[in-house]
Amino acid sequence: MKLRMALAAAAMLTVGALSNGTAMADSACASGPREAMVVHRGVNLPPPGQSAPVPLIVGFHGSSSSPALFEQNTGLDHIADRYGLVVAYLGTQTPTASSWQLCNMSTNLAYVKTTINQLIASQNIDPARVYAAGFSAGAAMTFYVGCQLSSQVAGIAAVGGNMQPGQPCNIERPESELNIRGTLEGNSVNSAPAVAARWVSADGCSPAPSATGTYFTVSNWFWTNCNDNAAVAEYLITGGTHTWPPDAGADRYLNASQAIWQFLQYRPATSASKPSERVSSDQVRHLKQSHHKLKRWLRIALSSAENNLTVRITLSWKGHNVISKVVVIGKSSPVISLPIRSSARGARYKLTISFADGYGRRDSLTRTLSVPKPTY
Repeated sequence: MKLRMALAAAAMLTVGALSNGTAMADSACASGPREAMVVHRGVNLPPPGQSAPVPLIVGFHGSSSSPALFEQNTGLDHIADRYGLVVAYLGTQTPTASSWQLCNMSTNLAYVKTTINQLIASQNIDPARVYAAGFSAGAAMTFYVGCQLSSQVAGIAAVGGNMQPGQPCNIERPESELNIRGTLEGNSVNSAPAVAARWVSADGCSPAPSATGTYFTVSNWFWTNCNDNAAVAEYLITGGTHTWPPDAGADRYLNASQAIWQFLQYRPATSASKPSERVSSDQVRHLKQSHHKLKRWLRIALSSAENNLTVRITLSWKGHNVISKVVVIGKSSPVISLPIRSSARGARYKLTISFADGYGRRDSLTRTLSVPKPTY
């Protein structure tokens, strides 16, 4: 099912290939009507009111292109039909000779944010499976959307475009990132490893790739040991040009749309406010020592989906702490055992466990535990 929506009447354009233009900033800022958005709902999906929530890809075309041309040249509709999702091809303001400009960024971001919310409602979209993909100037826009709207977007895929040097990118939760570049696109391709490194750091991934490979002209690197099941990937096409693969020559060995969905489909977003942690048990254990004395321990079983999670454990009675401990845990299920001081009397104690991570997400729980009398 196809829908065409315009926030204002679209200008009539004569446009050529999808691969025109990479610049995101321009001396003249587009101020004309925004091009009509094209929405494609997978052909086998029931109507929105009758289906379970489905994934969404929002797409950003390149300069001198349009939503309709981006739809035609990427083949993302076939992905939507095969795997059951919605693709929304968003439009920039006209003229589109320099699309998604920095001087219009606040307007563009507001448009993207509002459009995602509208599509979640109208197309019954799963809010945890909203993704962004773009080409050329649209790829640069994709990076901005990933950095600025990380509370809405679970993952991004950029083809033939740059993340602007020095671009602020303080994501609110782990967010998967994929970058596809060709070696003949110009010196800007040299930035691809630096971009991958930024996202590896942002997603808390292990520095070394978890998998690498080469298929004819296509080399790839994957980082999958990241926070919250996020991942980072880079495809480099030796001899590849400024296009959306597959295309002629070296670009014929990669289907970008297929690679994008294979990468993103298993990576939904997690909470934007709470870390990914779980307390599976907490209890006071009694260990008999020599001479039948009783040693008291606080034992807490945790699990984390993050590589660097700060945990603060406090055990208190009437405002007086008998245990105050801060530990940092990784992606594991550790059991933390802490001795209860001998001077602590037998009583009902308050246990507080607080969590904080590098994204500013926080969570805490409070429980009451019985601590037996000491027998020292």
